[in-house]
Amino acid sequence: MTTSGLTRREFVAAGTAAAALASTAGSGALAQQPKRGGVLRVATSEEPFAPAFDLHRIRSLLTTRIGYQAYNGLVNVDASRKVEPDLAESWEQPNATTYVFRLRRGVGFHDGTELDAEAVKANLDRLADANTASPKRADFAVIDKIEILDKHSLRITLKQPFSPVLGVLRRSYFSVISPKAIKEHMAQDPFKASIGTGPFRFVSYTRGDKVVLERFKDHWRGPAHLDGIEVRIMPEQSTQLAALQTGGLDYMMQTSPTFADQIRNNRDLQLMTTPSTIYDYLAFNTAKAPFDNKLVRQAFSLAIDREGIVQGVYRGQALPAQGAISPAFAAFHRDNSDIPFQKYDPERAKALLKQADFPFGAELRFDTFTERPWGLVGDAIAAQVSALGVKLKIQKPDFNTFAKYFYGTKDYWFGNSAWSAGAVDPDGMMYKQYVTGETQNLGSYSHPQVDELLKQARVEQSVERRADMYNRVNRILMEECYVAFLVHPRLIEGMRKNVQGYRFRDEAAGPYDEAWLA
Repeated sequence: MTTSGLTRREFVAAGTAAAALASTAGSGALAQQPKRGGVLRVATSEEPFAPAFDLHRIRSLLTTRIGYQAYNGLVNVDASRKVEPDLAESWEQPNATTYVFRLRRGVGFHDGTELDAEAVKANLDRLADANTASPKRADFAVIDKIEILDKHSLRITLKQPFSPVLGVLRRSYFSVISPKAIKEHMAQDPFKASIGTGPFRFVSYTRGDKVVLERFKDHWRGPAHLDGIEVRIMPEQSTQLAALQTGGLDYMMQTSPTFADQIRNNRDLQLMTTPSTIYDYLAFNTAKAPFDNKLVRQAFSLAIDREGIVQGVYRGQALPAQGAISPAFAAFHRDNSDIPFQKYDPERAKALLKQADFPFGAELRFDTFTERPWGLVGDAIAAQVSALGVKLKIQKPDFNTFAKYFYGTKDYWFGNSAWSAGAVDPDGMMYKQYVTGETQNLGSYSHPQVDELLKQARVEQSVERRADMYNRVNRILMEECYVAFLVHPRLIEGMRKNVQGYRFRDEAAGPYDEAWLA
């Protein structure tokens, strides 16, 4: 049996320790007394996937980061990706398929309704329901039954052991929404349904302009220091940087590495960096010729200069990828540098295309999107593939437009993007992406051994054996070149030095719970 739980004093102490380890962010916060008041002005380059910040149905990382401010999960994750209590103050695992959660008492949603075991069950049921069409459904369909033990306790029984289960229930992934708001508003006015238990509540969203949140004064951990958060939608990061430098902004989310030196050298700003679990990739739609031919996929992968992307696009703030698992997943990462198709070898790439009888006279559509740094990665890929003699028609819309057909209808031949579930477990980076028929399998990939290994890894309890399984999958993926893994970027963000108490963590978490303005 394993148990977990922290007293409030231990919880605060753990958060303080994480803040000290996380980065340079808020380095002076511990020496000063936090001040109440002020609105934190944050920039995002992506139009949110709204009108509802329904994180049960959203894939977007930046939209999740906005929604994260308004919601809680059963558990949370600290700066080192270690699970800690959130709405569940403690839990027990009496056997491999059973979890018992004890909820905090006195927790309320922003609409005045109470957080209880029935509300948690309603959220779990909604995520597992095929009608919700959640991209996360596979993670919740493993639940066999949910039993309400009392008003603040519930037992979750799984169909089989599922090693990533606690990570799936984290705040940035399992965001608990008011069942009353879902029932009354989701169909007619989705924005009104965006009701959580988090330290901030949604006030308004104006498309193309901003999202406004205000402090939830009745939050169970006590009211936040900030009066509110204003998330400004600014597609051009150069415009964001100018506002950050002049004091018109306080924070830039997912800052392009091209601006790192300007932020680092400005005495009013601070540059924050941390390793991420993100991988940039080039996806091939294997349901469409010529990418149904493995030789073509291998050739395109060999055409890419990953080290060039690291230096030219990311200014050294990235690592060439050797599969889906970043070194940030320390216990699971393995060296796969011997796989030939992850190396830059344009001459071999040309030879493989000739061997595949590649149609050099035909024009191929290549899809990327405007937002940095991914648009710059797309430019580099287009130039390197074109150097093989391949004719390209480049399509480069904004990310929202791109995502509708790339992730939605999967109407593409090949294109680049990045993947992260803000993951605390490799399952979040691989299962739904590469298992046959899964929701985020973008290229119609299907390999029986990959399916079997990824399903086994979900059940296996040993970290070492799971790591071996993921490593075997990575090697198959890189041999088959279902995707060309590109780089693992570091997360880079810019912030004014008057922002204190902020806990810089990973790519999915940007909690402003403890932030304040000096």
